[in-house]
Amino acid sequence: DWYAAIFRMNTVPTVPIPMHPIGNAIIDTYTPMVFLWNAEDAENDIRRYDYEIYLDSTDPGPLYATAGINEQADSTGWIVSPALAENQSYCWRGRCFDGYEYSAWSPFASFMINAVEEPPQQFLVVEPGYSGLIIHNLLPEFSWLEAVEFDPGDSVYYTLQIATDSAFGFIQTVDSIRRITYQLTDGLLYNTAYWWRVKATDNTGRSTVSTNTLSFRTWRLGDANGDWNVNLLDLLFLIDYLYGMPPGPEPLVGCE
Repeated sequence: DWYAAIFRMNTVPTVPIPMHPIGNAIIDTYTPMVFLWNAEDAENDIRRYDYEIYLDSTDPGPLYATAGINEQADSTGWIVSPALAENQSYCWRGRCFDGYEYSAWSPFASFMINAVEEPPQQFLVVEPGYSGLIIHNLLPEFSWLEAVEFDPGDSVYYTLQIATDSAFGFIQTVDSIRRITYQLTDGLLYNTAYWWRVKATDNTGRSTVSTNTLSFRTWRLGDANGDWNVNLLDLLFLIDYLYGMPPGPEPLVGCE
Protein backbone atom coordinates (compact mmCIF):
# COMPACT_ATOMS: atom_id res chain seq x y z
CA ASP A 1 0.00 0.00 0.00
CA TRP A 2 1.00 3.59 -0.54
CA TYR A 3 2.37 5.54 2.43
CA ALA A 4 1.25 9.20 2.56
CA ALA A 5 3.28 12.02 4.22
CA ILE A 6 2.62 15.71 4.36
CA PHE A 7 5.27 18.40 3.83
CA ARG A 8 5.31 22.06 2.81
CA MET A 9 7.66 24.45 1.08
CA ASN A 10 9.02 27.40 3.09
CA THR A 11 8.69 31.02 2.06
CA VAL A 12 11.63 33.29 2.89
CA PRO A 13 10.54 36.07 5.28
CA THR A 14 10.36 39.59 3.93
CA VAL A 15 13.23 41.98 4.57
CA PRO A 16 12.81 43.87 7.87
CA ILE A 17 13.16 47.67 7.67
CA PRO A 18 15.18 49.80 10.12
CA MET A 19 12.82 51.78 12.34
CA HIS A 20 15.10 53.61 14.79
CA PRO A 21 17.65 55.15 14.84
CA ILE A 22 17.92 56.24 11.22
CA GLY A 23 19.07 59.23 9.20
CA ASN A 24 22.15 60.08 11.30
CA ALA A 25 19.99 60.54 14.38
CA ILE A 26 21.92 61.83 17.40
CA ILE A 27 21.68 59.39 20.33
CA ASP A 28 22.38 60.38 23.95
CA THR A 29 23.41 56.96 25.29
CA TYR A 30 26.38 54.67 24.72
CA THR A 31 24.09 51.61 24.53
CA PRO A 32 21.27 52.59 22.17
CA MET A 33 18.43 50.27 21.25
CA VAL A 34 18.08 49.60 17.53
CA PHE A 35 14.64 48.65 16.21
CA LEU A 36 13.53 46.82 13.08
CA TRP A 37 10.01 46.86 11.75
CA ASN A 38 9.01 43.21 11.92
CA ALA A 39 9.25 41.07 8.79
CA GLU A 40 6.28 39.18 7.40
CA ASP A 41 6.22 35.42 6.91
CA ALA A 42 3.69 33.56 4.74
CA GLU A 43 3.64 30.55 7.04
CA ASN A 44 3.64 32.69 10.20
CA ASP A 45 6.68 30.83 11.52
CA ILE A 46 8.34 31.90 14.75
CA ARG A 47 10.73 34.66 13.77
CA ARG A 48 14.01 35.84 15.22
CA TYR A 49 16.32 38.69 14.23
CA ASP A 50 20.02 39.26 13.76
CA TYR A 51 21.72 42.65 14.02
CA GLU A 52 25.09 44.06 12.93
CA ILE A 53 26.79 47.34 13.89
CA TYR A 54 29.43 48.87 11.61
CA LEU A 55 31.65 51.94 11.71
CA ASP A 56 31.11 52.25 7.98
CA SER A 57 28.83 50.43 5.58
CA THR A 58 31.84 49.61 3.38
CA ASP A 59 33.67 47.76 6.17
CA PRO A 60 34.29 44.06 5.42
CA GLY A 61 32.77 42.93 8.70
CA PRO A 62 30.69 44.20 11.60
CA LEU A 63 32.10 45.85 14.70
CA TYR A 64 29.45 44.19 16.91
CA ALA A 65 26.74 41.64 16.12
CA THR A 66 24.06 39.55 17.79
CA ALA A 67 21.68 36.83 16.59
CA GLY A 68 18.43 35.18 17.55
CA ILE A 69 16.49 38.06 19.16
CA ASN A 70 12.88 36.90 19.54
CA GLU A 71 10.30 38.89 17.63
CA GLN A 72 8.44 41.53 19.64
CA ALA A 73 5.16 43.28 18.90
CA ASP A 74 5.25 45.45 15.72
CA SER A 75 9.00 46.01 15.92
CA THR A 76 11.92 44.17 17.46
CA GLY A 77 14.80 45.86 19.26
CA TRP A 78 18.28 45.04 20.49
CA ILE A 79 20.24 47.01 23.10
CA VAL A 80 23.67 47.39 21.56
CA SER A 81 26.48 45.86 23.61
CA PRO A 82 29.26 46.55 24.39
CA ALA A 83 29.04 50.33 24.81
CA LEU A 84 29.73 52.51 21.79
CA ALA A 85 32.12 55.48 21.65
CA GLU A 86 31.36 59.16 22.21
CA ASN A 87 31.08 61.41 19.13
CA GLN A 88 31.30 58.44 16.77
CA SER A 89 29.11 57.67 13.77
CA TYR A 90 27.77 54.16 13.25
CA CYS A 91 25.61 52.29 10.77
CA TRP A 92 23.58 49.15 11.34
CA ARG A 93 21.33 46.59 9.66
CA GLY A 94 19.27 43.51 10.49
CA ARG A 95 17.69 40.40 9.02
CA CYS A 96 14.99 37.88 9.93
CA PHE A 97 15.21 34.09 10.42
CA ASP A 98 12.01 32.03 10.37
CA GLY A 99 13.60 28.81 11.60
CA TYR A 100 14.34 27.64 8.06
CA GLU A 101 15.75 30.48 5.99
CA TYR A 102 17.17 33.98 6.42
CA SER A 103 15.77 37.04 4.78
CA ALA A 104 18.11 39.41 2.96
CA TRP A 105 19.82 42.03 5.12
CA SER A 106 17.93 45.26 5.57
CA PRO A 107 19.28 48.53 4.13
CA PHE A 108 21.84 50.25 6.35
CA ALA A 109 20.69 52.93 8.78
CA SER A 110 22.96 55.40 10.58
CA PHE A 111 23.24 57.29 13.86
CA MET A 112 25.78 59.25 15.95
CA ILE A 113 26.58 59.03 19.65
CA ASN A 114 26.54 62.21 21.73
CA ALA A 115 26.01 61.08 25.31
CA VAL A 116 27.97 63.98 26.86
CA GLU A 117 27.76 67.61 25.72
CA GLU A 118 31.25 69.10 25.48
CA PRO A 119 32.46 72.67 24.90
CA PRO A 120 34.51 73.55 21.81
CA GLN A 121 38.15 72.49 21.95
CA GLN A 122 40.94 74.87 22.95
CA PHE A 123 42.33 77.15 20.25
CA LEU A 124 44.74 80.06 19.71
CA VAL A 125 44.33 83.64 18.57
CA VAL A 126 46.86 84.55 15.87
CA GLU A 127 47.08 88.20 14.92
CA PRO A 128 47.53 91.09 15.37
CA GLY A 129 49.67 91.03 18.47
CA TYR A 130 53.07 90.47 19.96
CA SER A 131 55.07 92.30 22.57
CA GLY A 132 55.87 95.83 21.39
CA LEU A 133 53.76 95.70 18.20
CA ILE A 134 52.52 99.11 17.05
CA ILE A 135 49.83 99.16 14.40
CA HIS A 136 48.86 102.14 12.25
CA ASN A 137 45.62 100.73 10.87
CA LEU A 138 42.85 101.61 13.32
CA LEU A 139 40.54 99.08 11.62
CA PRO A 140 42.71 95.95 11.84
CA GLU A 141 41.65 92.44 10.89
CA PHE A 142 41.75 89.89 13.72
CA SER A 143 42.29 86.19 13.08
CA TRP A 144 42.36 83.01 15.15
CA LEU A 145 42.40 79.25 14.71
CA GLU A 146 39.24 77.19 14.50
CA ALA A 147 37.77 75.89 17.76
CA VAL A 148 36.98 72.28 16.87
CA GLU A 149 33.58 71.04 18.00
CA PHE A 150 33.38 67.23 18.29
CA ASP A 151 29.75 66.96 19.37
CA PRO A 152 27.70 65.88 16.33
CA GLY A 153 25.17 68.44 15.21
CA ASP A 154 26.75 71.32 17.14
CA SER A 155 27.95 74.53 15.51
CA VAL A 156 30.29 77.22 16.84
CA TYR A 157 30.20 81.01 16.81
CA TYR A 158 32.87 83.38 18.13
CA THR A 159 32.94 86.48 20.31
CA LEU A 160 35.82 88.91 19.84
CA GLN A 161 36.81 90.65 23.09
CA ILE A 162 39.03 93.78 22.96
CA ALA A 163 40.14 95.51 26.19
CA THR A 164 42.33 98.43 27.22
CA ASP A 165 43.68 96.52 30.24
CA SER A 166 45.18 93.06 30.57
CA ALA A 167 42.54 92.03 33.13
CA PHE A 168 39.77 92.73 30.60
CA GLY A 169 37.97 95.00 33.00
CA PHE A 170 36.64 97.13 30.16
CA ILE A 171 35.71 95.02 27.14
CA GLN A 172 34.46 95.90 23.71
CA THR A 173 32.81 92.80 22.22
CA VAL A 174 31.74 91.70 18.78
CA ASP A 175 29.38 88.73 18.98
CA SER A 176 28.05 86.02 16.67
CA ILE A 177 31.05 85.81 14.34
CA ARG A 178 30.80 82.69 12.18
CA ARG A 179 34.28 82.92 10.63
CA ILE A 180 37.81 82.82 12.06
CA THR A 181 38.58 86.39 10.97
CA TYR A 182 36.95 89.72 11.70
CA GLN A 183 37.60 93.19 10.27
CA LEU A 184 36.79 95.96 12.73
CA THR A 185 34.20 98.47 11.61
CA ASP A 186 34.54 100.82 14.61
CA GLY A 187 37.98 102.38 14.68
CA LEU A 188 40.40 101.98 17.58
CA LEU A 189 41.85 104.95 19.43
CA TYR A 190 45.25 106.50 18.77
CA ASN A 191 47.96 106.09 21.38
CA THR A 192 46.27 103.19 23.18
CA ALA A 193 47.39 99.76 24.35
CA TYR A 194 44.96 96.91 23.62
CA TRP A 195 44.59 93.29 24.69
CA TRP A 196 42.33 90.87 22.87
CA ARG A 197 41.05 87.31 22.96
CA VAL A 198 38.20 85.24 21.48
CA LYS A 199 35.49 83.08 23.03
CA ALA A 200 34.04 80.11 21.12
CA THR A 201 30.46 79.06 22.00
CA ASP A 202 28.49 76.09 20.70
CA ASN A 203 24.74 75.89 20.24
CA THR A 204 24.27 74.32 23.69
CA GLY A 205 25.76 77.45 25.32
CA ARG A 206 29.06 75.81 26.32
CA SER A 207 32.08 77.99 25.64
CA THR A 208 35.88 78.01 25.57
CA VAL A 209 38.11 81.10 25.72
CA SER A 210 41.26 81.15 23.59
CA THR A 211 44.26 79.77 25.44
CA ASN A 212 46.32 82.86 24.67
CA THR A 213 45.76 86.61 24.79
CA LEU A 214 47.54 88.97 22.39
CA SER A 215 48.29 92.65 22.75
CA PHE A 216 49.35 95.59 20.60
CA ARG A 217 49.48 99.37 20.65
CA THR A 218 48.09 101.91 18.22
CA TRP A 219 50.52 104.56 16.98
CA ARG A 220 51.05 107.98 18.50
CA LEU A 221 50.81 110.98 16.25
CA GLY A 222 54.35 112.23 15.60
CA ASP A 223 56.03 108.96 16.63
CA ALA A 224 58.26 108.71 13.58
CA ASN A 225 60.76 106.14 14.89
CA GLY A 226 58.12 103.74 16.21
CA ASP A 227 59.21 103.63 19.86
CA TRP A 228 55.79 104.83 21.05
CA ASN A 229 57.30 108.08 22.34
CA VAL A 230 57.18 111.54 20.81
CA ASN A 231 60.39 113.47 21.53
CA LEU A 232 63.55 114.89 19.98
CA LEU A 233 64.59 111.43 18.77
CA ASP A 234 61.70 111.48 16.30
CA LEU A 235 62.94 114.76 14.83
CA LEU A 236 66.50 113.41 14.49
CA PHE A 237 65.09 110.24 12.90
CA LEU A 238 63.28 112.31 10.29
CA ILE A 239 66.36 114.43 9.56
CA ASP A 240 68.38 111.28 8.96
CA TYR A 241 65.65 109.99 6.66
CA LEU A 242 65.52 113.24 4.68
CA TYR A 243 69.29 113.01 4.17
CA GLY A 244 68.99 109.48 2.83
CA MET A 245 69.93 107.48 5.89
CA PRO A 246 67.75 104.37 6.27
CA PRO A 247 65.56 103.23 7.75
CA GLY A 248 62.75 105.67 7.26
CA PRO A 249 59.39 105.78 8.99
CA GLU A 250 57.24 102.78 8.21
CA PRO A 251 54.65 103.61 7.16
CA LEU A 252 55.21 107.22 6.17
CA VAL A 253 51.99 108.20 7.92
CA GLY A 254 53.85 107.46 11.14
CA CYS A 255 55.79 110.70 10.86
CA GLU A 256 52.75 112.97 10.78
